[in-house]
Parts: sequence; C-alpha cells; structure tokens
Amino acid sequence: MTSPLQVKKQPLPITLLMADGSRRGGTIYLERVSEHGTGQQTVGQLMSDGSTMLYFQEGGDRFQLVSKGLIAAVQARLEQDPETFEEQIPVVARLIGGHVLQGQLFIEPGHHRPSDGITDEWLRIETNAGPHWFNTDLVTALDL
Repeated sequence: MTSPLQVKKQPLPITLLMADGSRRGGTIYLERVSEHGTGQQTVGQLMSDGSTMLYFQEGGDRFQLVSKGLIAAVQARLEQDPETFEEQIPVVARLIGGHVLQGQLFIEPGHHRPSDGITDEWLRIETNAGPHWFNTDLVTALDL
C-alpha cells in the first residue's frame, strides 16, 4: 500500500564507477523539486546532500545503500541536470580504480584559476559518454 505522504521521485538511469575499478548500472531517484526550489534535484545536489549513503536500485525491486565514499564517479545516461556553469575547462580526471574521464570540467563562475573553482566534493565533467559527477576525494590527478 502506498502512503499518501509518499513523495514521487524522478528515476534516472546511471552507472556508478566504483573505487575498486568496477562499474555498476542501475537507477537513482531525484526529488522533483530541489531543496533550493529551483527545479528538479540534480545529481550533484544528491551526491553533495551530506548523507554518506546513496539509495541505488541495481535491478528488480530491491534497493541497496551504497557508500558515497566508495563511488569514484556517477555517469548519467540521460542529460537531466539543469546545472549551468560559466567556466568550462578541458581536463583529464584520473580517479582511484583506474577510471579516466576526459572532457570539459564545469566550475563555479568567476574563478580565474582551475584550482579556485574546484571547491566541491563532487564536480561535473562532460565527456563524450555524457555527464559525470566525480568524487574529488578519489582523484589521483587532474591533467589540465
């Protein structure tokens, strides 16, 4: 039975790039309205919400709680993230687990050096495979 207080969320197919080098395909669910009231919750907002675990559905009806600290990056299969950034920098992000992401790094507007804009725990990079959000704690190198 569904609770009348239940909030419907928007499913988003993703791939988790794990710190051990593995990849896990499944679904996460985003709030229809972000905490800031500026539209749908973004992947970046979900990953930076202060919780240590991510609700993840890897198939079937069962959910798993996955430690965000062990996720090197999240790859969205569809562009559903309305975040916009003024600055984009070509970069190669080398992550624990051997993952390499090459593309455009999105940073906060108004920063004059790339290191000034890399202030969040999760950053967005646009690659040929689509948008990714990577865990800055699991970066081994950023090639600028």
